[in-house]
Amino acid sequence: MVITPDFNHAESLYYDHPDSAFYLFNQIAGSSADSLEIAMAYNYMAMLQFDAGDYFGSQETLLEALRYLDPQKESDRFTLMAINTLLGSNSLNLKHYETAIRYYEDALDLLENESDKLITINNLGVVYQKKRDYAKAIGVFESVLTKHKPDSKEYARVLSNLARAKWQRNPRYNAAPELHTALYIRKQKGDKWGLNASYSHLADYYMKSRPDSAIFYARAMYSVASSLNSADDKLEAMQKILELEGNGLQRALFGEFLHLSDSLHTARSAARNQFALVRYEAEKARAENLRLLNENAEHRWKLILHQLLMAGMVLFFLLLLVIVF
Repeated sequence: MVITPDFNHAESLYYDHPDSAFYLFNQIAGSSADSLEIAMAYNYMAMLQFDAGDYFGSQETLLEALRYLDPQKESDRFTLMAINTLLGSNSLNLKHYETAIRYYEDALDLLENESDKLITINNLGVVYQKKRDYAKAIGVFESVLTKHKPDSKEYARVLSNLARAKWQRNPRYNAAPELHTALYIRKQKGDKWGLNASYSHLADYYMKSRPDSAIFYARAMYSVASSLNSADDKLEAMQKILELEGNGLQRALFGEFLHLSDSLHTARSAARNQFALVRYEAEKARAENLRLLNENAEHRWKLILHQLLMAGMVLFFLLLLVIVF
């Protein structure tokens, strides 16, 4: 496949102008003659929907993309893997855990890069953790932990998940050393998203045994989530603080919590509507073009038939003249 200028332009808009990128990818998906380019365009559209929290819409777009891919084609393997991975992440966010497991396993069958495999295996462990199958989650995390460098962000991610799963399976398990090791690595690496996760894990871990520490880490999570502009994580941090803090702060935070929750719901509804509108308008335009093409074709056929009829009549009169004379 040759990457077209339009596709490159749409890619360049992905981060700073997602609405425009979605529109262009949708145009490409509806007009390209290259099945792989169509599937890649749909995959990008699904990624934008996923980023906006439109998980159902993202799923629908990915399933449409699959129609244009052939698992037997080597050239399609990477896009097929990317689609299965995103289908797994959508299913995880929608709490469809068995479906998420299936898609992540399908992605693993297609992956060749070792680091990508390890990330996907970690995601698989998170699914088992979410569905409270802690024994399987621990087994998955332990299988990949030693394959990462001990000072890497990836190692910290798996270590924190592993410690959390061990503690969730056995509340008496001392997860603090591992959780703090993961936190230290993430601080050293400047990994803000990792810090956000570590603070969340530590706040949960200390919730009952050391409420003051839990409050400290919940506040730290709120601060990092705010700097990342992650509304979901800000809401999670607020929930933790509301459970732990005194009444005065609870009242102030509760108002912000409701406002942010409402804003997030409104933003996601708007995003879903916007994406749906773009696709509707594109489909409407395609249908109108098809109608015009059909009308033009019908007009051309009528013209041809009229010309044939006139020619037939002329020929008839010529033959009649020959017979008479």
